[in-house]
Amino acid sequence: MRGATRPSTTARRGRSRSRPPTDGRARTLEEAVLWHGGEAERAREGFRDLSASDRDALVRFLRSL
Repeated sequence: MRGATRPSTTARRGRSRSRPPTDGRARTLEEAVLWHGGEAERAREGFRDLSASDRDALVRFLRSL
C-alpha cells in the first residue's frame, strides 16, 4: 500500500525475549502467570502445582517462542 506505514517486523523481532509480554508489573514469566485470576485461575493453579523442574521446562519453552 503506497503511503501507508507498516510496522517493521525486523524492528520488533526479539523484543519479547528481554521482558515478559505483560503490562509491566511482573518481572518474570512466573510472576505474570501467578498473578492471573478470574478466567486464568485454573491455568494459574495448574502452573503452581507443577514440579520445579516442570515449571522451569515450561518457562524455557515460553521464552523460546
